[in-house]
Amino acid sequence: MGITDTLIAFLFFVALAFARLSSAVSIIEPTALHLTRRFNMSRIKALVVLGFITYALGIMALISNIETLKGYVTFFGKEMFDILDIATTSILLPLGGLLIAIFVGYVIQKERLKALLGNQISSLVFVIWYIVLRF
Repeated sequence: MGITDTLIAFLFFVALAFARLSSAVSIIEPTALHLTRRFNMSRIKALVVLGFITYALGIMALISNIETLKGYVTFFGKEMFDILDIATTSILLPLGGLLIAIFVGYVIQKERLKALLGNQISSLVFVIWYIVLRF
């Protein structure tokens, strides 16, 4: 591996770190806003609480993947990594997709959807898609 390959790999992982950071901000921001409004917390206090919770969940998930520590942190007979995996893949992703479909099919006006899609699909395809989405 030459110096050019090493530099490109380094820059790739730096860009990946920035992408991860921006994704983390967009994920934690709504919850921080909710805590500041609902419980009248300062923004810093809300972010510290969320950071602690995230850190604790991460440590518990990490512990559940270390062979010598397996079985020490279990809830309902499952390790934290398995719980988080089941929660995201079996509950949150399907629920999110369903809620997005309901929002697009019943909340956003049909004409606005047509305007948003523009010339990307034909009118017939749009009508079929909209009927399938709603029913």
